Amino acid sequence: MTAVVLVASTTGGYAFARLRSRGREKLFAVYVATLLVPAAVTVIPLFLLATKLHIYNTYLGLIFPVSFSAFGTFFMRQFFRTLPEELRDSARMDGASEFWIFARIMLPLVRAGAAVLAVFTFVAFWGDFLWPLIVTQSPSLFTLNLGLSEFQSEYGGYWSYMMAGCVLTVLPAIILVIVLQKYLVKGLTFTGFGGR
Repeated sequence: MTAVVLVASTTGGYAFARLRSRGREKLFAVYVATLLVPAAVTVIPLFLLATKLHIYNTYLGLIFPVSFSAFGTFFMRQFFRTLPEELRDSARMDGASEFWIFARIMLPLVRAGAAVLAVFTFVAFWGDFLWPLIVTQSPSLFTLNLGLSEFQSEYGGYWSYMMAGCVLTVLPAIILVIVLQKYLVKGLTFTGFGGR
């Protein structure tokens, strides 16, 4: 899921930051305004979408409806806006296509921002409980958080199993933060500067 969010957010952020089109700023304002809508409000429309597309109780249903993040697009747009426009101009003069400019020049320069977004996205979706609870029915599709909730019953809980499961749930996020620590520090300090 993190990879899907990264691809969608980096391409969307680049398009909103660098590609000129009529109504771009208004469309971006509407897109960012969706951040004001609480996630709990969107659950019923997303559930209806999942059932209409016949992806209810599938891995695709867990991933697809919640993969396109306005926060991620806004975040990556701010990183792309900090890069000088002269890089695109010089690459275009050398005959580079827009995709080549994005993939070979711009994307490597925003690695720190992509790392920060990857950690934010992974932690948010790894700990998500509500959407997997609604869109899955089969225990084989349960996320770790849903699986942990199965240890709790009306007659008590299996506390030793729950605590072991909690440790296993937290470990991947800790490992990801340790691995990407260099990019995280660079990306988080860089986000304080305004764009062009």
